[in-house]
Amino acid sequence: MFGRNKHDDEASAPAPTVPALDNMDTMLVMSDHLMAAHQLEVALAEAGGTGTATVTAADLVLEALAGTEYSVTAEIDPDTGDPFDATFTVFRQAGQHPPAAGDNYKVVFDPADPTRVAKVPDLQAGQVPETLWVLPDHCPECGAVVDQSVQSKAAHPSCPFCQNPLPCHR
Repeated sequence: MFGRNKHDDEASAPAPTVPALDNMDTMLVMSDHLMAAHQLEVALAEAGGTGTATVTAADLVLEALAGTEYSVTAEIDPDTGDPFDATFTVFRQAGQHPPAAGDNYKVVFDPADPTRVAKVPDLQAGQVPETLWVLPDHCPECGAVVDQSVQSKAAHPSCPFCQNPLPCHR
């Protein structure tokens, strides 16, 4: 008897999704943590202590779309001086493996206060994992540009926009 009109369709259509406030808060907190870690790394590099950290334990602190933050406990083997234990922060991007016992990282620290330790970024430390996959430049499903630096090293490459697996080969 009564026909449908365009207003019926609009009223039944789902509302567009927006990131939940807690996701935005998480991204802002992660951004603050990354900036603080970078400032600490710069300050400690000027202090002069360098060495290698061997991870003994790692705990998840914060997970966000941009990556994950871990609190790492490690034995620090300084270039000069006696080894000591310390806790510091490690950030991993999507597709990078989490820190695990036995992993080694280049670190900088304050010789006057060895509790102040920061991981040297992977690129500076020359610890960039080799490429695992050859991928297309664009996602074949949605056309988004593929971030080769991340997805070529991921265990299961996927498009960050449409979440579909990316075709890949070795």
